[in-house]
Amino acid sequence: MRHRQVAEVVTRKSQAVHRASGGRRNARHNLHISRKGQAMWARVKAACRHSLTIAWGYVLAFIGCLLSIIDGLSDALGDPALKDQISAAVGDSRAVGRILLLISLITIVARLRSLKRAP
Repeated sequence: MRHRQVAEVVTRKSQAVHRASGGRRNARHNLHISRKGQAMWARVKAACRHSLTIAWGYVLAFIGCLLSIIDGLSDALGDPALKDQISAAVGDSRAVGRILLLISLITIVARLRSLKRAP
């Protein structure tokens, strides 16, 4: 489908929702939100090279970074018990964070190599 056809389908669906809701919502507003959401996900997919494996590697890296800096983060939040609670759940948070970072790095590199080989 072309962009204009997709927009017409979305507009018709938005108008149907507008009629079903008793006119409480603006159909153009719903269409605008839908397009913004689609654009955001398109950017996320492009950043991950359309690969769920790379997206998962980014999630692991983010969690690993959070676990690595939890000491300073708990002090900044004013809750020193937070560090103890997380340590009780996962053990040494810095070591677990570094392990997750390593796993994410290996995952992303392996996927990028397989993408490079694909025609």
